[in-house]
Amino acid sequence: MKWILFLFIFFTVPAHAIDDWDAITAIVGESANEPDCMPMIAGAIKSRGTLRGVYGLNNSMTATASGATYQKAAKAWYQSKEGAGDHWLTPAELKKPSTMWVKQCAEVSRCGSHIYYKCPWEVKK
Repeated sequence: MKWILFLFIFFTVPAHAIDDWDAITAIVGESANEPDCMPMIAGAIKSRGTLRGVYGLNNSMTATASGATYQKAAKAWYQSKEGAGDHWLTPAELKKPSTMWVKQCAEVSRCGSHIYYKCPWEVKK
């Protein structure tokens, strides 16, 4: 019986599923001082299908964010659909040589200091 349950869970949960708590934490870390952008960030994370390369997951400010901030991020995560963009940067980041990849992407929207892009490649999961 245990094997049947294991096989059911193994084959029905997508290998690239994003953990809800990690996604909410990443939204808090990415939105920093721009909570109105949480839905855009949530949609972009869902479009990516992974948290790989998402700085907000490890942003130190997530440790001091309020419960209300986490509640707003959770609402954004659970209510969001896939967004138009799958990558995002700030204007300051665009000046770094490591972001030259953005020239291959199309700008799709802006929110606060974030610029959202749709890129022609799939993010590795």
